[in-house]
Amino acid sequence: MSRIAVIVGHPRTGSLCEALGQSYVRSAHDAGHDADLFVAGAMKFDPILHEGFEKVQPLEPDLQALQDSILHANHLVLIFPLWFGGLPALMKGLLERVLQPRLVESAKQKKFVPRPVSTLLGTRNARNGVDSPARAPGCEASCGDETEPH
Repeated sequence: MSRIAVIVGHPRTGSLCEALGQSYVRSAHDAGHDADLFVAGAMKFDPILHEGFEKVQPLEPDLQALQDSILHANHLVLIFPLWFGGLPALMKGLLERVLQPRLVESAKQKKFVPRPVSTLLGTRNARNGVDSPARAPGCEASCGDETEPH
């Protein structure tokens, strides 16, 4: 059984991205996996990293729950639209906030040294499932990088 954290990064609730996330989680549960769904647009948090990486910013309860899920997950699924070639600002803020405390040295030691995300994620895996309007109708090529083993 895998533990899966699914993050929907669309800032509006009720979006197609959210429907895809709900479907993914249902399918994971049906297959016997443990999956948690986090919808950025429904979460209560400040997306601004006010002190950059100089100081640990305490996490709101929604972000703490997400961070705990990520730290215990074998798989991380990110679902978001591409706007102007990138992810929505709310999704970027969510990722910066939720990953930030684990990327720096202990606040008690007053040493703030950034660590790479690969340190946080360790041996977890990721597959690229980027979709573009040119591929959307058939969706065959949008379901992940088929060059990686499943």
